[in-house]
Amino acid sequence: MRVPNTVWRTLPTALLLIVSGFSIYAQQQAENSEPIELPLGPDGKVTYEAVVTVTGYTAPQLQEKALQWVHQYFKNPQQVLKKKEPGKLVIEHKIRIYDTDPKTGKKYFKGNVKFTLYLFFRDGKFKYRITNIRYMAERYIPIESWLEKKDPTTQSYLRQIDEALTELIANLRTHMRTEAKQYNPEEW
Repeated sequence: MRVPNTVWRTLPTALLLIVSGFSIYAQQQAENSEPIELPLGPDGKVTYEAVVTVTGYTAPQLQEKALQWVHQYFKNPQQVLKKKEPGKLVIEHKIRIYDTDPKTGKKYFKGNVKFTLYLFFRDGKFKYRITNIRYMAERYIPIESWLEKKDPTTQSYLRQIDEALTELIANLRTHMRTEAKQYNPEEW
């Protein structure tokens, strides 16, 4: 049986594409499997925390700006805002994490990771603390139990959590530092 010449001409190209595809996939897996370092608080729990200086604002003004941010950032602010006291807000929210099917490469929903965001206000500064981060399964699983696992799947979950919380913090900081627009009844 004789193989047509076109097969022999395209076979090296096809093999090259297959091999390069595997090497790109392996490189992506290696990048995603590097252990991620999450910030730990003094109690050993994953905690994102900082004090941010915002000059020219009193504590009540900063709290009002934070409430505006909550209403802009979250789809259902009444549901996530758990406590509102003078000088303090408590927010509970969740992050959706995804897994990837190794055969198709498609992402699918894995579950929710819940967290608590505390905001404290003083004249000229505010403090945020994100803690109590846990995976919502049949029971809550603190993500600290995932820190020792070095497998690519767990590292992918931790990376997704870190990216989502880092984006939330950046958005909060940007909003708190912007000047509030004053209402002018003649401009509407």
